[in-house]
Amino acid sequence: MLEKKTVFTVATYHCDNRGRILPHTLMQQLQEIASKHADDLGVGRKWMEDNGLYWVLVNFRIEFSKVPSYGDAVMLRTWPSGLDLLRAFRDFKGEDLRGKELFRAASDWMVIDAKRMRPVMIKDLEFDFESSKDRSFGDMDRLKTAGEYTDLHIISVPYSSIDMNGHVNNTEYVRWGTDTARMEIGEGPDIDCFHITFLSEVFMHEEILLRSMGQKVGTIRLKGSRTGNGKDAFVMELGYH
Repeated sequence: MLEKKTVFTVATYHCDNRGRILPHTLMQQLQEIASKHADDLGVGRKWMEDNGLYWVLVNFRIEFSKVPSYGDAVMLRTWPSGLDLLRAFRDFKGEDLRGKELFRAASDWMVIDAKRMRPVMIKDLEFDFESSKDRSFGDMDRLKTAGEYTDLHIISVPYSSIDMNGHVNNTEYVRWGTDTARMEIGEGPDIDCFHITFLSEVFMHEEILLRSMGQKVGTIRLKGSRTGNGKDAFVMELGYH
């Protein structure tokens, strides 16, 4: 099954105070369909656990043609879109029920050895599922952390941010980033796109320092750094109008 499809309806608990879907709740929907499709392809959670492995998301970008709102029915589509030495690529598209595109997204994943906590060479896994060459944005670079940032605030990681793998779920980084962006740009602007690169795992009770880089109007770049060891956990860029 090259492509998986599902429909979800935007509920009240998915939305901000203007009825727009929150980026992290949309990410949760995309993560769920990706997980179910990996199960269909024989490389889902159970297969990974049986082999002492797990998937990690390392890079993600989404661009909106229209931000879904409360009550909208959204057709989600996802498909594997290629492999390289260390990464598996997966793309997404969201459409209304008439087939009009709402958003498109692309993601890069790595497989981690649970004992050694090191990436596994994708070619060694001999994945035999079919992939498409259809990528939403072509080759997608990872964001860089270099530059001058201003310290904003610190988040103490709560229990509810931890997922089944024992570390902060990737959608929580998106929540923290968009919450911080809203503090900087206000509640009104629509987010046209965002790109996030994940750099290190974060665990319960750690503290994350959120920082902002001054940029041109319509774009904001943020990063989160672990206060305990100074390592960057993620860097995120948002476009808005």
